[in-house]
Amino acid sequence: MRQAMDVWGQRNIKTVQYADIEDFFNEQTNISKKTLHNMRSCLNQFFEWVESRESQYQKPELPEVKFTLGMRNIISKQVQTKILDEIKRIAPFKVWLGIRWLSIYVNMRPIEMVRIKEKNIIDGMLLLHPNTTKEKKPKFVPLIKEDINLLAGTTKGFPEQYFFRHEKGAGQAKIGSQYGPRYLYKWWVKACENLGIKGIDLYGGTRHSSVTALSQQFSAEEIKEHGTGHDTSKAFERYFQAEAKVSRVIFEAADVSPKTEKPPKKVVSLNDYR
Repeated sequence: MRQAMDVWGQRNIKTVQYADIEDFFNEQTNISKKTLHNMRSCLNQFFEWVESRESQYQKPELPEVKFTLGMRNIISKQVQTKILDEIKRIAPFKVWLGIRWLSIYVNMRPIEMVRIKEKNIIDGMLLLHPNTTKEKKPKFVPLIKEDINLLAGTTKGFPEQYFFRHEKGAGQAKIGSQYGPRYLYKWWVKACENLGIKGIDLYGGTRHSSVTALSQQFSAEEIKEHGTGHDTSKAFERYFQAEAKVSRVIFEAADVSPKTEKPPKKVVSLNDYR
């Protein structure tokens, strides 16, 4: 929107037509097609909002923006574990915990996770508010036993405090301030550099790698339904607790750190866990 405002200035929005938008898109030569697609979506939402407010206004057609997502590099769970061990060695505890969670709870994105507040951690679950998720829907993440135990050893803050906050001053960041959107990524890169691992970003090395590894143990449908998120449109009181048990089976399989009880190597049917 800011780029469009710079181009169109104080121009009446009702005079902006297809050709104007096409020219605006053609001028965006320094961004990827994916970013341009996101800009198109933003503008389209804005025009739809104006249309809903103005009975005589009809939003213009927008040029189509096609793009192909690039393939992310992935790693094995063994390499992922080495990186996590290095992060645990060099980084603050919650940095390691956050990146560990990204490798296990494959329904969370980095930006969603750092928005978690103390009040969003209840009875062994993470409750992600719809305002913090990409889908604009709430997410419920049942924690596995290992992480419930890890949480028990952390200092609990005030309900409105961000869980992932700086315990010590870090550069310009103040004590108690929320982790920035790239803070976990910075530590991931540093750990990879220490280990001589190249070409693996945080998202590819955690979520994408874990989902790929899980595909050897669970079907795509099982991972999608029980591992990548819950929808509260389902009968919550009856459905959610049962689904949480199934999700924990998948999340346990994503966690390969040493533990007393190892997860089963092969799950024949998730229905056995309902």
